[in-house]
Amino acid sequence: IEQGEVMTRSSKFGGGRTFALCADGDITEATARVACRSQGSPAVETVETRSSMAFEAIVHSVQCQGEEESLDQCYYELRVTQACGTAVSIHCVDPSTADLFRITPGPKAGVLERRHPEDPGAWVPVDVDRSAVAMAVCNLLGLLGGVADGAAVQGEQLVWTMWRCISFKDCPLFGALEMRYEARGIRCYDGGPDEVSIAVPAVPPEEAWDEATHTLPT
Repeated sequence: IEQGEVMTRSSKFGGGRTFALCADGDITEATARVACRSQGSPAVETVETRSSMAFEAIVHSVQCQGEEESLDQCYYELRVTQACGTAVSIHCVDPSTADLFRITPGPKAGVLERRHPEDPGAWVPVDVDRSAVAMAVCNLLGLLGGVADGAAVQGEQLVWTMWRCISFKDCPLFGALEMRYEARGIRCYDGGPDEVSIAVPAVPPEEAWDEATHTLPT
């Protein structure tokens, strides 16, 4: 990735030169995550396809599942075209930004911690006061999403309180250390079938289905 543009190269075509990736359709978030992972970044900041002046391309239609380590492990089409008109732009999160946070004990749930702003070798708990914060931070750590998860740290201590955290760039910047009595925890997920569940309350006996009193619409 060079200044957001995804570049490709093949030993079969183009004499070893690099060419911009041609997007035949939208680039998925999973494909963008793989592209960023291959660059050492944990997460995607922005991804878009855009109309462009016609350019020569050799790699088309890259499609990843999201678990691959690099784009060459994904499905793609290899052919020469002289007039691709749709370019791909991917901007990745700076790895040093993601390194500001960690989850203890982790890897996906526990106390969210941030590096102390004046002592990078020390860590302080973060109060995850709403699920929007959890979602943004879990994305920053390269996971699909997350939720706030109840009181995880109790007892008066310095806690990092976020004023604003709705995107990758906001999370490390808007906040301050405050003396607090508790810090709420975090639970991240990456989309596995056993990671997200919906609790359905039991139906009271008096509300159970009764054909004599309930009918389906026709």
